[in-house]
Amino acid sequence: MSPDALAPPLADVIQKFFEQGSQVQKTALAKILEGHVLQLSLQMYGCRVVQKALEYVLVDQQIRLVRELDGQVIRCARDAQSNHVIQVRLDLARTRHLDGVGR
Repeated sequence: MSPDALAPPLADVIQKFFEQGSQVQKTALAKILEGHVLQLSLQMYGCRVVQKALEYVLVDQQIRLVRELDGQVIRCARDAQSNHVIQVRLDLARTRHLDGVGR
C-alpha cells in the first residue's frame, strides 16, 4: 500500500476492517502498515487508520507500530494530524502497559 494513495474511501474501509474484522485480518492489515506509520500518522486520513490499528491489534503489534514513532513524538505532537495518534499511544500506555515505547 502506498501511504500517498490513502484517500477517504479506502481509509474508511480499512478502519472498518480494524473495527469488525477477524484478528487474522487485523494482523494482516497492520503488517501492511508497518514501515509506514510515521508517514500515515502525518496524513489526514492515514492518522485515522493508524489510530484504529493501535486500538484493535494485539499488544505485540501495537508495540511494533508505536516504535516507528521513536524519536518523532515531539514532531507528531505538534502536527495537526499525528497528535491524535500520540493521544491514542498515551491512552494505550495507561491501559496496556506500553509505557516507554515510542518516546
